[in-house]
Amino acid sequence: MAKRRTNRRRKSAPILNFEVESHIMREIWAVAYLALAALTWLSLNQQLGILGDLWVSGLRPVFGVGLEAVPIALLFMGASVFFSKKISWGLARMTGIFCLAVSILGFIHMSVPEAELLETAQRGEGGGYIGFVASFIFSSAFGSVGGYVLLMATFLIGILLTLQVSL
Repeated sequence: MAKRRTNRRRKSAPILNFEVESHIMREIWAVAYLALAALTWLSLNQQLGILGDLWVSGLRPVFGVGLEAVPIALLFMGASVFFSKKISWGLARMTGIFCLAVSILGFIHMSVPEAELLETAQRGEGGGYIGFVASFIFSSAFGSVGGYVLLMATFLIGILLTLQVSL
């Protein structure tokens, strides 16, 4: 007589479970934002060595003159996450901050002569690459005045999303 196979499963070893409560995770993110703000500020002041120089040389073309505001924005984000339990830094608020950055850097880059738009961004001046892309796309598609109108609209949308307030 043939042996009957059973479909019993072997008990596998329990999977390592790493759970963190939501309020602890918020505080971890706050500490990460604050540390990144401090490291960026130290890098801007040439006090972080070779890695700081690499960090700034990577960020400067992206943000241009707006790079000085990066540690302030990170400090604000870290403090608000740490001290306010009601503020959630979800996708809507992050999109708002992105819109604010694009519009402000775009405004800065709109003052650059058209022939020097890319070269200015490459040197880490003006609005950097972010400002270059925003000002180039908006002014090319809609003209200079239309570009300013769209950048202002982007700025207002950024405020509404970031602060979660109504006009």
